[in-house]
Amino acid sequence: MNFIFEEVNKDQLNQYDLQDFNPSHWVIDKEEDTFLFGGGLAHKFIQQIMDESEFVNDYVFYLWLQGDLFEAHLAKGSGTLNKKELKEGEPWLYVWDKLLSMTYRQPQSNKAVGEDKIAILKEALATYGGGVDRNRTTPYFTVKFNF
Repeated sequence: MNFIFEEVNKDQLNQYDLQDFNPSHWVIDKEEDTFLFGGGLAHKFIQQIMDESEFVNDYVFYLWLQGDLFEAHLAKGSGTLNKKELKEGEPWLYVWDKLLSMTYRQPQSNKAVGEDKIAILKEALATYGGGVDRNRTTPYFTVKFNF
């Protein structure tokens, strides 16, 4: 797939009925009609499935695959925390530790989330990096997956 990072315009919000989400940026593969948007937030969902001692930030991303919208919850691993850690020419490292869940957004659907969709999620996240703001300040990055 050929994902690129771009701003989302009003026409695209309407085209994909994303007004409730209102993303400002996404990574998109226009030829495949596939895109990803979202980011991090601490969420009660995690508290429901983990002990407080294992609490992690919940990163929620939405993956649009040719008309189907999936919601993915991820736990961030330990990567680069600040620029001072980096040696000359070394990329910023983003680590995704766990895929906590990935579900189809239409509850009445019985569509399965298989390895093929997880592979597309990983590919989109590899282009997404740290999101629009982080990518402006650290455009040289790599993404690692522990799942």
